Amino acid sequence: MEASVGDILIVGAGIAGLTTSLGLHRLGIRSLVLESSDTLRETGFAFTTWNNAWKALDVLGIGDSLRQPHQQLQGMVVTSTISRQPPSERSLKSEGKLSEREIRCVRRKLLLEALVRELPIGTIRFSSKVVSVEESGYFKLVHLADGSILKTKDEFRRIEMGLNKFAKERRWRSFQLISTAYVVGFIHESKGKIMTFLRDKILPAFLTGVLIKRADFDCGELSILNATASV
Repeated sequence: MEASVGDILIVGAGIAGLTTSLGLHRLGIRSLVLESSDTLRETGFAFTTWNNAWKALDVLGIGDSLRQPHQQLQGMVVTSTISRQPPSERSLKSEGKLSEREIRCVRRKLLLEALVRELPIGTIRFSSKVVSVEESGYFKLVHLADGSILKTKDEFRRIEMGLNKFAKERRWRSFQLISTAYVVGFIHESKGKIMTFLRDKILPAFLTGVLIKRADFDCGELSILNATASV
């Protein structure tokens, strides 16, 4: 059975899929989210959200509802589990480049539920596992495990152009993230007196500074589908 469902299909009702759907909804664009399980799934318990994450949540209109059940973190402690050296402490109360720092540990379940509450009824289609995608002229035919077929417009090229432009403008940030992760991993896995000194004395303070700097980064705007969204 073939059904036409509109312009946008999103595969997966996780944080990324639901956030994308809600962002489109705020812009007046309808979408359908396909989820293979019969209910929302949680992977992990919680994660830390920094300034730029809260900026995105505010744009989506769910920031205030998530602030209430999650206390703001006032500082962080980094220590080595290998040498048991005294921990390095860093306050998070000072102001960042964008605004006063806001760092909270958010429960995944509450975030998913907040996203779902803001979406129109019928946006999420459960028990809908995608098995293949077929091209058919200007359309895409999405085949589901239950034998049904969803027909949607092929907007891939336009979306790809927007994402490529966004990525090109932020290449240096990508390089920073990758190079920092590589150096930190190399120091953690290395042995010897020099590497031990770096890991126990220098790395904890360096990591706290890196996290705070990344949280102050303004991600800018992403233009896709003739609309502009702050991310």
